[in-house]
Order: sequence, then C-alpha cells, then structure tokens
Amino acid sequence: MRPRAALLPILLILLAGCGQPTSYHPSDADTGYVDRSLGEGRWEVSFTANALTSQQRLKQYLLYRAAEITLDTGNDGFVVLDEHPGRGRLSGIKVEGDAPRRPYEFEHNHLWFDSRSFVEGYTTTVYEPTSRYTGTIVFRVFKGEPPPEGAVFDAREIIRTLGPKVFRKR
Repeated sequence: MRPRAALLPILLILLAGCGQPTSYHPSDADTGYVDRSLGEGRWEVSFTANALTSQQRLKQYLLYRAAEITLDTGNDGFVVLDEHPGRGRLSGIKVEGDAPRRPYEFEHNHLWFDSRSFVEGYTTTVYEPTSRYTGTIVFRVFKGEPPPEGAVFDAREIIRTLGPKVFRKR
C-alpha cells in the first residue's frame, strides 16, 4: 500500500495543471503561436488555444505577439489588416423543419455569437469550442507616422499594457 500512497501527491500535482487556459508560448504539438512574414512588412500570427481560453485572452495573445514582432523588426507600431476570431468544433442544436431538435457538432469560423444566432441552418444554444480553436491576425508594421488604414496599435503600449495580463507557464 505504501507505493500507491507515494503516487497520490504526484497525481494531485498533475491534476492541478489541468483545466487552465492556454499559456502564451511558441507552438508545440497542440497550442501556442505561429508567425510568418508575408513580405513587404506584412505578417500573419495564429494562436491555437484550448477551450478554456477566452476570446479576449486569445485576442490579447495575438496583439502581444504582433507587438513583439513589430519591436523585434525595429518598428514602432502595427496596423491590423484582417482578423479571424477563431475556428474550432462547436456544439449546438440542429433544426430540420418540424423534426425534433437534436444535439449536433460542426466546424465553424465564428465562435462567439449570441445563443440565439441562426447560422447555416442551425440554431445554436451552446456556441463554444469543445476542444481547441485557432485565431489569426494579419498586420503591417510601420515606423514613424501610422498609415491611414486599419486598426493602429503602438507596439510599446501593447507590451506595457498587455504584458502583465499574458499568462505564462512557470
């Protein structure tokens, strides 16, 4: 019986790590960020998060990574040109005429709609990812005067304000 008792603290430590939002880190097998240059000062950053990571946190991670890239490339700010809030498995209720409503899972680009949204013939009641999802932004870096296009961000300000909110594994 003693060997099993010795395993209990190890099991409790492992379980304590479960059930947390995704931490900010480069991509591993399941979660994290990936970035790539699109040329001419344009970049794309994607972040894959688990279902416990809020949309707000995912967006913070995307902006934070964009700010890091901006400063690493010797620039002052960036302009978001395109963003996708996430893609993942969603659960909801399938509606087919007068047939009984039944639970249904499907893949969709937009995860955060009101609970009564009507999308692609499905009325959803639970519109949340069931495992993990990926959000993406495309941005252009600049030095000096910001361009007139898109949502403009000061990279140093993003690092200063979001830095304390970025969850990192210790």
